[in-house]
Amino acid sequence: MQENIDYVIAKNAISAGQAGLAAVNKGTFIGTKNYLFYIPSKEEEHSMREITTTTNYFDGKNIEDFLIDKLNVKALNVKDFETYMTTEFSKEMPSALIQNLNEGVEQLKVTASWLGSGIYTNETTRKVGWKPFVQKLGKNKKDIQLFYSNHSKFIKK
Repeated sequence: MQENIDYVIAKNAISAGQAGLAAVNKGTFIGTKNYLFYIPSKEEEHSMREITTTTNYFDGKNIEDFLIDKLNVKALNVKDFETYMTTEFSKEMPSALIQNLNEGVEQLKVTASWLGSGIYTNETTRKVGWKPFVQKLGKNKKDIQLFYSNHSKFIKK
């Protein structure tokens, strides 16, 4: 698989995660033409007087190293990677966020400016508004926006 052709990646991406505003997660974003994957490497959960931090590892490695090693497997193709992430990996890492762009997503928006960056979906099940998937993409934000610019669900600003 080739970066920026078969997939895009953002290391140190930030997402609110499944707990919404009460959690801030740092992790790795990987996108293909069919899926958005966000795998938190460090999860922070904020409650009234306490912050709980969890660092995730997979197969004895930190998340980023494991994913980069997986993407660099020579015999791996996009379909096999997507199948692995949606079946085996998601069972072992339940905090991973996975969004199938072909099911339930009506529109996709990727912002990449000096003011900020992010990936947002407008889902068919939601009646109003955009749902943030990743709120900060880091230095690869322009590559990610370009990767999705020809996607059928991508909307221009």
